[in-house]
Amino acid sequence: MLAFHAPDTARTGLAVSCPRHTGLDIAGEAQTVRQIVINLMAEALDHATADSSLSVTVSTGHGEVTLSLQLTAPRARAAGSPDSFAMILPGTLIQLAHGRFDDGHGDDSWTAHATFPRATQSDFFVAH
Repeated sequence: MLAFHAPDTARTGLAVSCPRHTGLDIAGEAQTVRQIVINLMAEALDHATADSSLSVTVSTGHGEVTLSLQLTAPRARAAGSPDSFAMILPGTLIQLAHGRFDDGHGDDSWTAHATFPRATQSDFFVAH
């Protein structure tokens, strides 16, 4: 997600905080999950201004993994429509992966949470 949007984050001056995690296997196809996070980052960039900051966090609990994006933008651009293709696509893909999706807009913030079921046996298809 960060590599795909690197030119845009550099152009806007967006500060991004994204800790690296390992061992957070989810039940989902890699290309689909990649498309979801690329679209969520595109939505964040759409609302970003030069003095914005974006926090990307991953948390676990109750057999799930949640990816959260929180954009803080003091002079954020107007929020897009929740019916826009940029938001319908990740929401639909998340539902097809048996996950949940929600997003919200505030006066100076935008958040998105994508929650996926954890893989129950991550080494099932690994050749030994």
